[in-house]
Amino acid sequence: MFKKKFLYIVLCIIACIMLFNGTFDRAYDYYTILRIIVTSISIYCCYKFFSVDINAFGCIYLVVIFLFNPILPVSLGKDAWCSIDFFVSILFFVSIFYVNKVNK
Repeated sequence: MFKKKFLYIVLCIIACIMLFNGTFDRAYDYYTILRIIVTSISIYCCYKFFSVDINAFGCIYLVVIFLFNPILPVSLGKDAWCSIDFFVSILFFVSIFYVNKVNK
């Protein structure tokens, strides 16, 4: 049980840090890696939330998966992406507090 909680928390913190760093000016390669990592972690979080019937967070993570998917990238301006990165990093931070409900 502890390993599942620890994995979930570490993944959310990694996503938080990377998204917060994405609000600053970075090279294009950083944003490509950011898309891959955020999409992967969002898929994991989405699965976890839907498996314990917390559908609101699950649906929010579906939107995050759609926005950050590296296969069909969504093209937005720099200002829009800075706002999205900031709010999604907050989402990952808030979802850390649901770790007891998610990892049953």
